[in-house]
This record gives sequence, structure tokens and C-alpha cells, in this order.
Amino acid sequence: MDTKAAKAIVERWMISDAERGLYGGLENRPIIERAEGIEVIDTTGKRYLDFGSGQMAAALGHNHPRYV
Repeated sequence: MDTKAAKAIVERWMISDAERGLYGGLENRPIIERAEGIEVIDTTGKRYLDFGSGQMAAALGHNHPRYV
């Protein structure tokens, strides 16, 4: 899924919040497309360290070939 498709879903299904703006800042955040090892990658290809992963991803990483 690319950024345009994700934004179309947001436009259709998210409810506006008057206090925090239309999407509460969500429209300015990256859209995570996939994960590899200790990183998550957004729809533009930018890589981020995954500090928010669950216990198994923290121990094994994302998509480790031995476990996939």
C-alpha cells in the first residue's frame, strides 16, 4: 500500500476531532510499510529503528529468515 492509498482510507473512515485537528497529527506521520531486522520502513523507503516492537520482534527481529 502506498501513501496515497493509505490517505484515501483515512479520508473515508477516520472521524474528525475538533480539538486535535482533522486527524490529530496523524496525517503528518510516516506510514510504515514493512519491517526488517530491527528497522521499520515507511512508504518512502526511510528506515527507522523499531523501539516499539513486541517482545518476540525485540528478541528475534522482524522477518528473520530462520523463522519466516
